[in-house]
Amino acid sequence: MLVDTKRNSDMDSFPYYKGSSTKNSGTLPSLEQSRAVRPNPTTYIPDDGLKAAVNVALMLGRPLLLTGEPGCGKTQLAYHLALEMKELEEPLRFDTKSTSTARDLFYTYDAVAHFHAAQINKELEPDKSKDIKEEKGLPSYPPKSSGQFEAKQNHRAQNPVRV
Repeated sequence: MLVDTKRNSDMDSFPYYKGSSTKNSGTLPSLEQSRAVRPNPTTYIPDDGLKAAVNVALMLGRPLLLTGEPGCGKTQLAYHLALEMKELEEPLRFDTKSTSTARDLFYTYDAVAHFHAAQINKELEPDKSKDIKEEKGLPSYPPKSSGQFEAKQNHRAQNPVRV
């Protein structure tokens, strides 16, 4: 096995793992310290193609899906955009997985499911609004006396019916 001595001397400059099988006296950074490191958007320089893609997405009002290997600069671009657009202190973050689609990033409203859930809740819980109306002395509709209700409705008819 050939060993490049220049390469080994470069590795000695790292503070934590040296590969020397001797106990290291250095301490590892805490998890809080490592998570506190944020990308520095002021040093990021995007290429012309990426700038064009961002501008097209902004002009069309469409999302821009960034893909790539870890460390290629997706997060740096997001922080750089947030800085340059002056709208956000930090970019909005959407964590995805391999099965995620662009549609997963948007809010969806299922009116039928919402209506169905409301009906189930209505059946499970007693009507609380009637109690509140009675406490405040407000009339409940339809009125408790069906005769009053029929008289009011039939008052508009051509041949009124007396009840």
